[in-house]
Amino acid sequence: MLTNKVPDIQRLHGLSDGIGQMMGLDNRLASNIIKLVGNVADMWEYTITLLGVPQGSTALWTKGGLMDAPPIR
Repeated sequence: MLTNKVPDIQRLHGLSDGIGQMMGLDNRLASNIIKLVGNVADMWEYTITLLGVPQGSTALWTKGGLMDAPPIR
């Protein structure tokens, strides 16, 4: 994803706009977190799904849930 040319993806990975620096953090903050922990779907699958709980309303809105992430700006 680091070579993706979509502005929102570049911003998320700290490749443009310097969002992290404006907050006094590393520009690649979000990218580092995703690399270390995974995304929300990964975390749900590795923890809650093992308990037999369906994702339900915490699914992405494109899959009938309520989860939506607006672009970081």
